[in-house]
Amino acid sequence: MGSVTVARRRAWLNAFGALLGAVLIAWLLLPLATKDADLPASRWIHNGLQKKLTVAATKHDKVVLLGGSSVHFGLRAGHLERVYGMPAVNLGMHAGLGLRYILHYGKQVIHPGDTVVLSLEYGLWETERIQRERTYYILAYDHAYLYGLRPPALLRFLASVQPAEWAQLIRARWSRPVESIGGGYLAETIDEFGDETANDAPDSVAVDRLAKGGAPRRLQLDPDSIDLVREFDHELEQAGVRLILSFPYQLRQQFDHVTNSRFYRELVERLHAVGLRTVGAPEASVFDAGCIYDSAYHPIRSCAEKHTDRLADYLRNAN
Repeated sequence: MGSVTVARRRAWLNAFGALLGAVLIAWLLLPLATKDADLPASRWIHNGLQKKLTVAATKHDKVVLLGGSSVHFGLRAGHLERVYGMPAVNLGMHAGLGLRYILHYGKQVIHPGDTVVLSLEYGLWETERIQRERTYYILAYDHAYLYGLRPPALLRFLASVQPAEWAQLIRARWSRPVESIGGGYLAETIDEFGDETANDAPDSVAVDRLAKGGAPRRLQLDPDSIDLVREFDHELEQAGVRLILSFPYQLRQQFDHVTNSRFYRELVERLHAVGLRTVGAPEASVFDAGCIYDSAYHPIRSCAEKHTDRLADYLRNAN
């Protein structure tokens, strides 16, 4: 009787192990059902980023402007190329892609002799949060990145996806594409330098909304973000590429030096402590309400060109 009980237990364990393995394999393969899911906001990120990366791949000895949408809207690679006399490309995209992914795609188009100017929204220096934009974009468009993650990171990523998000992605993959673009952004308005061209005039609704906005939240620096950028700098150095950090162009009332003075000071000190080179200063990289396009990190084109002029001066002094 004892041997029969042991055999049954062993059979149950084997069956449970086989079921668990099947579930794990199905879970790991579930992203195959979301490939090319056509969600409007992810489509803008994908089409815009592909356009920018294509431009960047054709240029050598260039300045790469890298970061989130504060770079996309707040710096002008075409203007920089004219005033600084060096080829330039704007690789700014959605900050919701997160620090790791921004650094990942920045490395795809660098060549020896390039200069990367990394300008990150301040939230990217905090502990990285789960962002729906990144989840949707990677599951729809970048399985090479997803399955290139180390197993623990891959499992953490998949575990972070909510059932409703899986459902929305799968529906978008197998149903008719949605034509409207979330947020009103289009890859077609990105020019041959990777710059945004639709931010000529203020969005009056956004200006009114920002004018009524509350106090900025308190920021908290995550040391891991410093380590990630330091590793990025080491990789670039090995490739013969120079890295310079600048500070994002932000609406003055959202900058709030009083609330976050410790954060800004600590950020600069820690960057310098690990040998990272910065130009400018956080408090000098702000714009007034008259420059607002549609958010606290998105100025109109004329103000972005003025900010680019300052960057050109910084780069001349850094040489």
